[in-house]
Order: sequence, then structure tokens, then C-alpha cells
Amino acid sequence: MATGGQSAWRSTLLSAGVLAFAGMGDALIYVVLPLEGAAFGLSLFWVGILLSANRFARVLLYGEVARLGVRIGPRNLSVIAAVAAIVSTFMYGLVESPWLQLAARIAWGLAFAALNLTTLAYAWGDGRDGRSGARMGASRGLRQTGLAFACAAGAWAAVAIGPRESFLLVGLMSLPALALALMLPKAEPRRATEERVWTRPAPVDVYIFVFGAVIDGGFIMTMAVVLGEDASPQGAMIAAGLSWALRYLVVVAVAPVSGILCDRWGATRLLLISSGAVIAGLAAVAFGAAYAGVVAVVVTRAMVDTTAPIVAAQQATGEVMIAVSRNATWRDMGAAVGPSLAGLTVGLVAIGPYYAGMALLLTAATLWTARAVRHGRP
Repeated sequence: MATGGQSAWRSTLLSAGVLAFAGMGDALIYVVLPLEGAAFGLSLFWVGILLSANRFARVLLYGEVARLGVRIGPRNLSVIAAVAAIVSTFMYGLVESPWLQLAARIAWGLAFAALNLTTLAYAWGDGRDGRSGARMGASRGLRQTGLAFACAAGAWAAVAIGPRESFLLVGLMSLPALALALMLPKAEPRRATEERVWTRPAPVDVYIFVFGAVIDGGFIMTMAVVLGEDASPQGAMIAAGLSWALRYLVVVAVAPVSGILCDRWGATRLLLISSGAVIAGLAAVAFGAAYAGVVAVVVTRAMVDTTAPIVAAQQATGEVMIAVSRNATWRDMGAAVGPSLAGLTVGLVAIGPYYAGMALLLTAATLWTARAVRHGRP
């Protein structure tokens, strides 16, 4: 794997491009499926299963995907994952059986795990040139562009040509992912690692678990606008697509800046600062400044999302790919647990105290992480 100068940046941009194209089908499914599940022959129960299946697949198998990547190299893993992602996108539009749709979602979950790891591996390089943070930030920003485009254009296509047909169109647009994957540099064969994901979590892993539970649970569930009450189904589809596109575009703008700041200030310091800003946003909502609080959380959430994998890579004591996959697994676990806990508590607690509670929980995790880092725990 190239690790320096122009070759490192070329590998970074190519690998990010693979994920930008390969991830378009997954981005679109979050826009289309909740509103058009009937067009796919799916009940609400099945819609929920499909939207969460990819995340649970990653929680269970992220480590094995990382170990495979160490053994066969990031290029080969990217090629396999690109094919799986393209096939899964076409399956969304072609298959009738919910079980086949479930298979497509699991395939995508593992493909995303692979592509997430390989983009970070190419961007990290050898981690010694002082530009790894900038490359990782640029990589994360670039890969969101395809997802933003898919949400906006795919939602329009779902209205114009039909929900199933929109996935066939997006599947065709995903094909460049395979071409870009084949252009990635080959890596030298490596021996299989015995390192495991399911070991004692690092402080950044514990932190990202709490962050995922708070932000992907309470924040997303309570701040999401219920679309369709005062709009036509077509208007709701377009609004949903634009909302998701905006979320991705925030990352496009914030991630490169976060990566540069990690190189200049230190990733751990930036993570703690960003976490403090997220806490301030949650507190603002708790005290009635809803719009300012939401903007603060959305922007600084993107900074945390970018910075946490960089911290995991910097603090890795073994294979960087394993450390990053461990961090991603804990994030997915938090994101899987969070919505369930939020669903049980949101209706029982007023929104002000609820957000105050989330702010306190994230504050505790941030202070614990800062203390663990100060005492030198990797």
C-alpha cells in the first residue's frame, strides 16, 4: 500500500470514491423504504428489520472482516465489497421475498464494514508523515458526496419512475465503484493476525459507544420531523431525501477540516473539544434554544464521527485495521442500543429533562475518557 506523498493521496481518494459510489443504494433505502415499504411487499415490521439488519451484521462480523482485510489486503477486500454493494443495490429493486431483501441488507452491512476499513487504512498509510488526519478527514468527506447525491436524486427518481425502479437506476450509477476498486494499489501479502476485536475496549471505544447511544438514539429519534402529516406522499419523499442529503453534506464540509485540525492540535484533544460542543448543543435544546442546539449537535457530531477513528488508529497497539474496526463495532453497538432505550423513555420524560439527561451522560463519558487518556491508558 502506498503511504506517502501523491501516491498516498491518490489511494485515499480512490478508496473514498469506491465507497461514495457503492454506498448510494444504502443511502437511498433510508429515504424510500419507510415511506414506500408497501411497494416492496414489506410490512412495517420488515421495514424495521431491514433498516437495522446491516448494523447488527457489522457488530457480529466486523472483526472477521478486518482480519480478512489484513490477510488479503485492502485492494482485494475493496473489490469484493464493491461487487457485494452493487449486487445488493440491484436486489433492492428486483427481488420480491423479504428474506432475499434481508440477505441483501446483510451483504451490504459486510460490504460497508470492508469499505469503511479500507478507506481508513489507505488514508492512514503508515501514520508517520503527519498528514494522516488530513487524509482521513478528506476521505470521510469525499465518500459522503455520493450518499448526498443518492438521497436527493434518488428520492426524485422514486417519485418520477417508481421506488423499485429508482434502485435499478442507482445500481447502474454504482458501477464505477468496481472500476475504482480495481485501480487501487496492491499490497504485499501478509500473515493472518491473531488479534481480536472482542477484547478490552480502549477509552475511545467506551466513549464512542455512549456517543452512539445518545446521538443515534435519543437525538435522532426525538429531533426527526415526522414527514407526511401536512404534505403529499411525493412531497414527503422529496423532503426526506433532502433532509438526509443535508446530513451528509454537513460531513462533506466538516470532515476535511476536522482531519487537518487533528494533525495540528492532536486527535484526542479535538475529540474532547468536539464532544464538549455536542454537550453544549444538547444542553441548549434542554433549555429551550432548540434550533441553535440542533445545529450545534449536527455540525459537531460530524467532527466526532471523523475524529474518533483517527484517535483509535493513533492509539492502536497492534494492527490499525483491527483497532479501527473495534471502534466502529462499539459505535454500531451504541447506535443499535440507543434507539431502543430512547423508545422506552422518550414518552415518559419531558423533552427538556430528557436532553439534560443526555448531556449529563455524554459529559460523564467525556470526562472519563479525558481522565483515562491523561493517565496513559491506550
